[in-house]
Amino acid sequence: MASSLDRLLASTDVSDPSDFPDTAEAPGLRVLDDALRCDICRDFYDAPVSLACGHSFCSACIRSALPASATCPSCRKPASEVHIRKNGAVESAVQAWKAARPLILRLANEEHERKTRPPPPRDTRTHSKDPPRKRKRSGTPLTVSEDEIIILPSSPVASGSATPDALPETVECPICQKLVHSPRINMHIDSGCKRHIAETVPNATVPDPKGKQKQQWSLLLNKAGGAAATKTRDRGKGKSRHKDTSEGDAEPEHLPKVAYDIHPQRRVAEMLAEWGLPTHGDKNALVRRHSRWIVLYNANVDRAPENRRTVEQLRLELRKAEEAEGKTRKGTVDDPVAYQRANKTAFAKLTEAARPKKPVPKREDAGRQEATEGARAKDAIDVDAS
Repeated sequence: MASSLDRLLASTDVSDPSDFPDTAEAPGLRVLDDALRCDICRDFYDAPVSLACGHSFCSACIRSALPASATCPSCRKPASEVHIRKNGAVESAVQAWKAARPLILRLANEEHERKTRPPPPRDTRTHSKDPPRKRKRSGTPLTVSEDEIIILPSSPVASGSATPDALPETVECPICQKLVHSPRINMHIDSGCKRHIAETVPNATVPDPKGKQKQQWSLLLNKAGGAAATKTRDRGKGKSRHKDTSEGDAEPEHLPKVAYDIHPQRRVAEMLAEWGLPTHGDKNALVRRHSRWIVLYNANVDRAPENRRTVEQLRLELRKAEEAEGKTRKGTVDDPVAYQRANKTAFAKLTEAARPKKPVPKREDAGRQEATEGARAKDAIDVDAS
């Protein structure tokens, strides 16, 4: 408990809109960073979905919150899973902002430092007030004599002349009348018309469009037949077959909710085994595992196709969530006195962190207070003596 408390109090690497300068120096950045965050987890949207009221949340967050309260967490209007719709535009905006956020944050901080930096001292040294000398232009005419003027013209390309980009790919050699690559025509002539000859494909035939169309139809029919045969083979394998979303190019569908009260423990274990998930534990543990799997899987379906995770990655995420839940799950305390003694240091840290901090007096104020108290004590002694 003490180690987890220390990590919680010392954790500072948390992304927040307050990372950016205030609105006066960087207008809109804090508002934009906050608008792309979920109101439930306060992190950037992960597979964002929208309700009928228009509010957006992470798919996993809202699917976990609706069973507890069938209302929108923002406006408290009635809502259910039937109202959930994907929000691809928000997902694209979040991905772009997460990629650009470090650069924008660095530029904003640099601009803030530049504005708050004290100005450099001005140079008070006097400069010569002589007018600058005029430079002669390179294109001005050079006067040789009073009667003769020579101008150095540039050498523009004559209009209509062939440029290297306008040359054909191959040209005919004027000596051997063979096709040669244009850039190598001079080397071909220097080699005595023996090298750098362009290769030609004799008797090149144009493909028949009808034959190509037949080939495409046969390829399509073969794919359909292979898919039908695979489906027939899979139908006979029974319930022990593990499901996988990579079995086809079709869009995956959401998993339906399950009424676990009408199913025995053996059936819940079979539903877990269909996805290759662990089946150990009592019925309550199996129900928690399967309901969490439905939330993770449906949230993955709500992601864009390029951002979706594989089934193996979802299994790993489920296992990590169960391990984290096992570490944070509250256990029963048999002896409260012994538990209080064992965690006395952690309780003291929490109490100290919750107390308001008193301002520490400065050294001068403390010295004045001690002198005043000393004078008061001396006056009291004089009164008593008299």
